[in-house]
Formats: sequence, C-alpha cells, structure tokens
Amino acid sequence: MSALADFASLSLADLTAEIVAMQKTFPLATAGTFSTVTSSRQDDPSPADTAARGTYFEGLYADGKRNGPGMMTTSAGAWFQGIWRDGRINGEGRWRRPNGDVYAGNWRDNRPDGEGTLTLKSGERYTGIWVHGCLTLADRQIPFPSPATKCEAPAAP
Repeated sequence: MSALADFASLSLADLTAEIVAMQKTFPLATAGTFSTVTSSRQDDPSPADTAARGTYFEGLYADGKRNGPGMMTTSAGAWFQGIWRDGRINGEGRWRRPNGDVYAGNWRDNRPDGEGTLTLKSGERYTGIWVHGCLTLADRQIPFPSPATKCEAPAAP
C-alpha cells in the first residue's frame, strides 16, 4: 500500500497492521515510543485540537505528536489522510474539504507545498507547484486549504 493508500476504508486492525509495516519506510516512525488508537475513533489528545472538539485522528504518535501515516476527520466534515512528522502534515497527503474540493500532493508545515493537484467539486482541476499553500497561475493565485490563506505577490517577470 502506498503513502496515499485509502486509510479510510481500512478497519482499525488493518490500519494498525499497515502502520506497523510502514514504520520501516518513514524514519520518524521508527523513533520514540508509539501507540495506535485503541478504538475506531478517539478524541485527539493533540493540544492544537483541544478547541476543535470533534476532531479525530487515527494513526501513530511519537513523543505525544502525530508521526507517520494516519487519518484526521473534523466535525465539519473535512478529512486528511497522509503523513505527519513532528505533529505537522509533512509529505504526501490528501485533504478533502466539506464541500467536496480535494487537494492531493505534497505538504510542508500543514500547507500544500510542492507538486499537487486541486480538484474542485465542479470538476475544475489545478495542477502545479504549490508554495506555502498557494498555486500561482497567470491570472490569479489559488489558496488552499483555506480561502483565508495569504498568498505572496507573484514575482515580477
């Protein structure tokens, strides 16, 4: 199974087996003390999500932070499946907004960064190199995951 495997379709036992198998692939997933969730859904103990009640995470923790493959679901209906390092989304992953928009590609520090594709619910697709959560096109910039993401002004030609 790849890093972008459909973790959402796995049972907890299968997810746990997949995570254990993937520990050899991800260097941070072999350091520290790990535990998997003990039920199919558990309130996320991450301090960053304390205010966001209803956010759930299924995957690995190391030193109290998300590390390795996992899946996060929010009470608003958004979800992310992919890779965490030191408690932040870093690596390949897929984020689905509640409205059906999906970004799939590379992430750094919780933002799209690197090659990726945003597919809107309408079917429109935007593929390219994302920088700090923004894709710059000839006529505009597209922020993700939030429309409130601040995009830097494009460099002058």
